[in-house]
Amino acid sequence: MRHAVAHYDGEVAVADRAAGALFRALESMGLLAGTIVVVTADHGESLGEHDYFFEHGAYLYEQTVRVPLIISYPPSLPPGAVVESQARTVDIMPTVLDVAGLPTPGGLQGASLVRRIRGQETGPAPLAYSESGRNFYKENPRQYVEGVAGKWRMMRSDHYKLIMIPTKSGGPLWEFYDLQTDPGEATNALGSHAEEEASLRKTLLDLVAGDPGRNDREEPPLPPDLEENLRSLGYVGGVKK
Repeated sequence: MRHAVAHYDGEVAVADRAAGALFRALESMGLLAGTIVVVTADHGESLGEHDYFFEHGAYLYEQTVRVPLIISYPPSLPPGAVVESQARTVDIMPTVLDVAGLPTPGGLQGASLVRRIRGQETGPAPLAYSESGRNFYKENPRQYVEGVAGKWRMMRSDHYKLIMIPTKSGGPLWEFYDLQTDPGEATNALGSHAEEEASLRKTLLDLVAGDPGRNDREEPPLPPDLEENLRSLGYVGGVKK
């Protein structure tokens, strides 16, 4: 475990060093002070938590869905400001457009974080939604339904998280966590916070009800040439038949 985690720490260090080189280059050209910088990630990594080792995509615990988000633009964003409420990756685009003074197109699911960064807006942040992959990991012992219908789904507030795990019969399995008292999600607190749990459950079920693929147990066909593109990137293993 320590050896594998050390390799992961090394990857983080390499990325950090590369980002530093980029920022120093921008600074040497006099561009950094007028550049919108966004540092984030597409996912985290589970390093053994919840018996999930060195992977991401199947579970929705904090280790894989909580990622860093650093936004810098010295002319209009206060340096060093820390926003305690949650943000979402869908908020990045409207935030960058807001900072740049550009109009935000209609239909976006996210919202600008600028007022929160400046301390002009407080209170609970919008709920965050996540879902797992399409049964990419056949060894996952907690994916009970094949295909798209078996995806885990999650709704999260600043304080609480609700996870829905589909099963073949008897309805889904539910997990509920108080993230302030149990940030490691060690104890399923289902039934302990009835009002908050009911609110997250309604929002999540309403969203799932609008998903046209919610009952689809078949994997959708791959578009032409997609398999070869994925193979070239190292995302498809085995020998082509």
